[in-house]
Amino acid sequence: HGSRASKANDFSWRTFNPIKQFSKFISRVYWSTKRSINPMTPLIRKWDMLVFALLCFTATVTPYEVGFLSPKLNALFYVNRCVDVAFLMDILLNMYMAYFDAVQGAWIFDLRKIQLRYIRSWLFIDVVSILPVDTICKNPFLQQQADSLMLVGDTYGTATQIVKTVRLLRLAKLLRMLRAGRIFRRVENSMQIDYTMLELTKFTTVTLTISHWIACLFGVIGQLQTSQITWMDQYFCDDPEADDCNPRDDIDAGKIYVVALYWAVMTLTTIGFGDVTVQNTSERLLLVVVMLVGAFQYGYIIGALGGLLSTRDERKNRYIQTMQELNSFMVEGNFDVKTKQKLREYFKYRATAPDVKAYHRILNALSPQLRKEVCVHSDTSWIDNVQLFKHCPFTFVVEVAMALQQVTFPPQEMIFREGDYGNTLYIVKKGLVDYGGEIVCRSGTIGEENLYRTTIYLCDAVTVNFTDLWMLHRDVMPMLMDGMPHLEKIFRVNATRKIMKNEVMAYTLAMQCMSGVKPMRCITETPRLTSNSVINLMLRYGEAHISM
Repeated sequence: HGSRASKANDFSWRTFNPIKQFSKFISRVYWSTKRSINPMTPLIRKWDMLVFALLCFTATVTPYEVGFLSPKLNALFYVNRCVDVAFLMDILLNMYMAYFDAVQGAWIFDLRKIQLRYIRSWLFIDVVSILPVDTICKNPFLQQQADSLMLVGDTYGTATQIVKTVRLLRLAKLLRMLRAGRIFRRVENSMQIDYTMLELTKFTTVTLTISHWIACLFGVIGQLQTSQITWMDQYFCDDPEADDCNPRDDIDAGKIYVVALYWAVMTLTTIGFGDVTVQNTSERLLLVVVMLVGAFQYGYIIGALGGLLSTRDERKNRYIQTMQELNSFMVEGNFDVKTKQKLREYFKYRATAPDVKAYHRILNALSPQLRKEVCVHSDTSWIDNVQLFKHCPFTFVVEVAMALQQVTFPPQEMIFREGDYGNTLYIVKKGLVDYGGEIVCRSGTIGEENLYRTTIYLCDAVTVNFTDLWMLHRDVMPMLMDGMPHLEKIFRVNATRKIMKNEVMAYTLAMQCMSGVKPMRCITETPRLTSNSVINLMLRYGEAHISM
């Protein structure tokens, strides 16, 4: 049964039949009217991707059909009907789709509110966008009336213009593009988006779409103006006034579109070679509008792109500024070549390290529950190496993580020396540390006992390579445990156990050294003893041994 359930839940694009699956889904929802649809489900996300692809198809094909093609019962006609059915299904889905209310700050699943909201806002526009204008244009009655007018005598092409004007109603399909914003708002939370690249993609898409639409509109004007000379006649005919030249019927639609697109791009980019010229008032009005749009678009995109490129990588900009300031500082300080190289390597490494300030800024902006969930998914494996934090609630551990400070050390740099007083816990985030002959790697800790008493380090700690350390000072602990008496008790018990363990271990090592026996390394976290450390331990416990 488990394998069958897993196969049933395994949804892939190979077995995904959108019309069949969603017809069943819609009928199921329709007959259970108390059930609304959660827009964050994987099935709805796949449907949104399909609708988005159909929107791209509509934005590209529909203007080209209106500007350069005549309605025919071909494969494209039936493809358009399938697209209309898909958008009709999307309308039915929106009647049951839950929405997020920004005022209440919650998702609304009440069907009555959902349907009233959709009827008052988007229903009319969505219905107009799926009207079967292509089917109306292919209506035999309309074709018969147009043919009868042509037989009676249509000197000025009135019947042809009426039919072509009716075909312009197909542009109502472009109202479907308004769905793109709704779809993007639904999928935005479920995808990782680089908003800078998104803006650059949007500018490119808008520029290409406007060029395509203007080219198609230029073609529409050339198709409608049958009673006077148009740009098509001027470009494709040797004698534009000759009756035997009709580029609308004689020239391939693809070639006409390429010329129109060429004119649109040249006009929008304010270049304009002048080989495609306007010939009548309608075309001149369109030219004025296109030049205004091109000027506005050019200025807006240039300004927006400049702002985006300057803020795309703020860390890189800060690194460049820091390196420039460092170079000026080293020139003024007259540093030697080796020191300059070490400083440049240090700041270059710092530029690749995570931005801890941004991390803390994001955590501070979160609610306590979200902050807890973020810390759960973060690297908190170091907690298992700190005995003092065991049996403490995770909320306290989150506060400890917020209090950590990060510091970066270059290779072969001393973190502390033997004999120094310590009051800080060190956690290795990245890199390696040589601690008394032992290598402490990622998530390893040094100086846990410093959190409950001031200690003297028994050995040196030196970095092996570039190392990022988290530091937690003992002075911070009272603030973290303020108002938590149960935590103070747990911390006191854990600290007492740790002190007893360290004292017993130190006493054992001192006795072994004084008796001439090689010290046993039974606890891996105990640092390797140097000669000075052994002498200190012998002096510390010598009197006790003599008295025994």
